[in-house]
Amino acid sequence: MTDRALTTTTGGDLARALSPLEKWSAAVGRYLETRKGGPDGNTAKTYGRTLDDYRDFALESGLSPWAGDAIIAYNRYVNSNDDWADDTKTAKLGHVQAFMGWAHGYGATPMTPTMIADLIDKPGVKELSPKDLLTIDEMAAILGAIEDPVTKAAIRVMANAGLRVSEAVGIRAEHVYDFEGRWWVFIPKELAKSRRERAIPVPDDLASELLGLESAPELPLIRLDPSTLWRRIQKVTEAAGVEKQVSPHTFRHTCANRWRLMGVPLEVVGHWLGHKSLDTTIRYTRPAELAMMQDVPEMPWDAQ
Repeated sequence: MTDRALTTTTGGDLARALSPLEKWSAAVGRYLETRKGGPDGNTAKTYGRTLDDYRDFALESGLSPWAGDAIIAYNRYVNSNDDWADDTKTAKLGHVQAFMGWAHGYGATPMTPTMIADLIDKPGVKELSPKDLLTIDEMAAILGAIEDPVTKAAIRVMANAGLRVSEAVGIRAEHVYDFEGRWWVFIPKELAKSRRERAIPVPDDLASELLGLESAPELPLIRLDPSTLWRRIQKVTEAAGVEKQVSPHTFRHTCANRWRLMGVPLEVVGHWLGHKSLDTTIRYTRPAELAMMQDVPEMPWDAQ
């Protein structure tokens, strides 16, 4: 079946023309083409892995991946897995929900986005606390434990500019520039998760560090895929003696809170992070907001 036929076929015709698994493969392929960066981008690869896992789970359970029962069973399976953090569970279930909602408009399933949402129970949004951030000493220890300049530049640009890991590994030399004596890192729409382009100020030495990495103009400065960078972060964190669970997003959270502690307005922090909603920025920076409050109040019984 041609691409044109897939886009113009109604759900009923598509169901008759293809088997459930063929319909699944065709729909997933088209869906991944619509993700940021195209079918070969990091977003498509992440969604693709989740959707493959969901399909395999459904088939192993004797269910069609299009069935509501498969979604219910997968929801139960994900939420009962104690080895996954809530953020991981939310991402996995969110990927399936987003695809199935898209597939309704594509004509592959009669289930509406509302019906699909009723079958999925994602964990609550994680509330950040100081234990989820890195202290100044912990950041210094991590940076001091890094020997590879590419890994160091990647961690520094996430910790100093609040970049997502997909953004950090996507910036090219043209995205690091000087304007009237101040260095900036520019995130174009094709790299930004929210499609919101932005420019973030960075220290002079970080700009030099990034531009000093050997890379062709058309290639990223940090030539690492997100999973490799994640593994390197685990190694340097362990070498630094930091016992917290540290992921690439830990540096983004730490950066956001440090900006607020330094007095950067909340709206500016939200813009630099590329948030669509200021509510997300508030959730990110809650530890800093609490830290900026007055000293711990003295209770009457403490004065006795």
